[in-house]
Formats: sequence, structure tokens, C-alpha cells
Amino acid sequence: MALIVLFNANDIEKEKLRILTTKENIKLKHIGMRDLDQKMGYLAEIEGFENNNTKSDYVKDYDFTFAFFKDFEQEDLFDFIDKMRANNVVIEHKAGITPTNINWTLRYLLNENHNEHVTMQIVNEINTYLTKAKKIKEETGEENIEIAKLVKNLNHYFQTAGEDFDVEIAKEYRDKIKELVENL
Repeated sequence: MALIVLFNANDIEKEKLRILTTKENIKLKHIGMRDLDQKMGYLAEIEGFENNNTKSDYVKDYDFTFAFFKDFEQEDLFDFIDKMRANNVVIEHKAGITPTNINWTLRYLLNENHNEHVTMQIVNEINTYLTKAKKIKEETGEENIEIAKLVKNLNHYFQTAGEDFDVEIAKEYRDKIKELVENL
């Protein structure tokens, strides 16, 4: 049976998801701040993972809702997320189970997931500015050399940074592109 491990949800989110998971025959497990230092394998009820008897305290940085999906086929997961949207169950932070993340603590997974979420927001903002720049280029027939150079550097950074990727550097690129586009 598929399982959703739900972290730090408010009562409305819990109830909406309870109704949907009951209808879809999916098990729902609630966890909270006390579980931050437990391994995801344990929280996802995977055989061989044990409770480490650690109880964590409240951490303001993790005051958001997170859903962890176990035993979903990829297509079923996407279908279920579509059903969540259709039923106004909005959970921005979510992840599926992997052989790697089952060994991570919830705290580590939340950090990784949050950084990924912030990065995707920055990428979306950058793409919005680049779309505006492209439209202006099409209207005027002129390419802004500074923007073209910045985009080349940005692409190089995203392709080569790997584990050294720094969200703050991505924000700097976003801010530079925003400034250039707004001054076109």
C-alpha cells in the first residue's frame, strides 16, 4: 500500500489529505518536529530501519508542511498530485522515496528539499526575466550584449557548480538579470 508521511501539517491540511488518501486507499502517517533526527527509512516504515530514540525540538526553519511519498509508481504519483491540486491540498515541499534519501534524517531531507525549492523559484524568476528580454529583442531587433553575456555565464554556473552550487550566487544572477531587463 502506498504511504504518505506528512510532516508538520496544520489541521486543515491533515483533514483534506485524510479524506483524499482514504478515497484513494493510501496510508497517511503524521510526523512532527520531534522526528527531525529520525532516518527517513524508519519514518517511511521500511524494514531494517529502527527508531533511534531521539526526540527533536521545534526548529523555526522547518515550519512548513512536507509530504514524503513511498510506494507510488511514477504515473500514480503524478496522478495523485493532480488530485491533490484539484482538491485544494497545496503542499509545496514534497519528495519521493529514493535508495539514497531513506538513509537521510528528516532534517537533512528538509534542508535539501528546501534548497531545491528555493532554487526552482529562482530559476522560474530568471526565466520570466529572460522571456521579457526575448520579447523586447523581438520587438526592437536588438540583442542586449550584457544580458547575453550574463546568460552565458549563468548557464555555465548551473551546468558546472554541482555540489558547490550556492543559492546565493543564483540569487545574484537573478538580481543582475532583473536589473538589466527592467532597464531595457
